[in-house]
Amino acid sequence: VTQRFLYAWPATGMQFAAFGCQLAGMTLKSTVGQIPVWTLRYKVAFWSRTAITSALTLAAAEAAIFSGGQHFVQTTGTTTRNVPTAAEITWSFDLGLVAKPSASLITYQTIGGWESTHKHASVSYKVEWETAAETLFDLDGGSTTYKQILTQFNRNASGRGFSIYMPRCYMTGKRPTSVSFNGLQYSEYMFASREHTDTTNALTRSGFRIGIH
Repeated sequence: VTQRFLYAWPATGMQFAAFGCQLAGMTLKSTVGQIPVWTLRYKVAFWSRTAITSALTLAAAEAAIFSGGQHFVQTTGTTTRNVPTAAEITWSFDLGLVAKPSASLITYQTIGGWESTHKHASVSYKVEWETAAETLFDLDGGSTTYKQILTQFNRNASGRGFSIYMPRCYMTGKRPTSVSFNGLQYSEYMFASREHTDTTNALTRSGFRIGIH
């Protein structure tokens, strides 16, 4: 189901309408002690502009009071508890959205629909500086050891929470080096999801999973 958006600039008296918008990707940035922030990326099939005709009311937004929880990282197939102390975690989701060209009665509109292809997720997180990040990157360069990563967030004021899980992922991005965060030195890990080898059903094959609890 596509969405439509309306953006208004009261100072100029103009508003822009976007039609046929489909979710293409998401990013979740979670810094300990702050409110987690979701960024949603949409692709637009058609847009137009008109003069502002009516007032708009923003929808209510509910968010967790603060970000916390636990971050589990371990070799795929190993259940031994390993919870690094991550100061900041960023999850990104690409839904592999591709535009489907189509003839249209609307002038200049050439997109008639959307199709989602290969979906994948990635996660980066910062921990206090350690040489393990560089060592892991160098070892995995020749023989990849797949990891499993689970991030479980604290519940919000209404008692709701959620978790994100990648059952099979590999280290990616640039070689980890020391990065500055909050005035201290940290190491940054980056992992990308892969399709699981368990082909029982679509869930067991999925590269990432989001749970609401």
